[in-house]
Amino acid sequence: MSANSAEIKSRWREKPVTRGWCGSRNSRAARRGFTLIELLVVVAIIALLISILLPALRNAREQGKRAVCMSNMRQMGIALLSYAMDNAEYVPTCACPLAEPDIEHPERFYWLNILQDYAKQPLIGQCRSDRTTKPFLDWSNPPPRENWQNYRWSSYAVNACVGPLRSPLALKRLNQIRNASSVIFLGEVRAGDAYDYADHIHSDLWEGQEDPQQSVAWNRHLDKSNYLFIDSHAEPLNWKATWEFPLVNMWWPEHAPGWPPELLPPTP
Repeated sequence: MSANSAEIKSRWREKPVTRGWCGSRNSRAARRGFTLIELLVVVAIIALLISILLPALRNAREQGKRAVCMSNMRQMGIALLSYAMDNAEYVPTCACPLAEPDIEHPERFYWLNILQDYAKQPLIGQCRSDRTTKPFLDWSNPPPRENWQNYRWSSYAVNACVGPLRSPLALKRLNQIRNASSVIFLGEVRAGDAYDYADHIHSDLWEGQEDPQQSVAWNRHLDKSNYLFIDSHAEPLNWKATWEFPLVNMWWPEHAPGWPPELLPPTP
């Protein structure tokens, strides 16, 4: 290395490095951090994002619960058809025999227990979206009968017009039903009061005697509810898609999905 080169490098090292105006300001800003206005803007953006994302996440979670509920109802539908094949097209009974005091094991007459014997996997009587305050009754190991009313029996209930109830509207056998894909067998029953231990929905009383929406959990899943039909398919429906006079009636099997002709308004 020549003497001139060494001298130039030595002078370059000794020369103080001066910072320009921009570099000085940036270093001061880095030490100072965010201003209050900048912090408030960031907080406002985060709050806006949360307000947008939370409903979407809540809806996604509820759709997942609805899908699990509907899958469980489909398994109930398959078990229903298997039971009917072995029992001359009759459907399982509902709670009426459970009230008889001389029955030694009344839990065996509960429709969920009856269908469980024909299911290939455990049937779950509790919907994850069922916001009840009572514990669910374990039908495989029930408590003493006198304590049953302290439990919620199931999130689901049988349509009273399909089964052995003594009602002029009831059809007891599946081969009596013409439009099986349009007749509801099982619906989601609301929580609270006597509905916690009701295993059937009295759709036979809805003609001007009872408000249907008092017994059915019609808005359990994002303003819809799951329904199991006689042909074993299940789907989420808006309430008016199952019951609206005089357009649709999927609860009374003899004329479903319509209304009995004698109840319809006269045609002009």
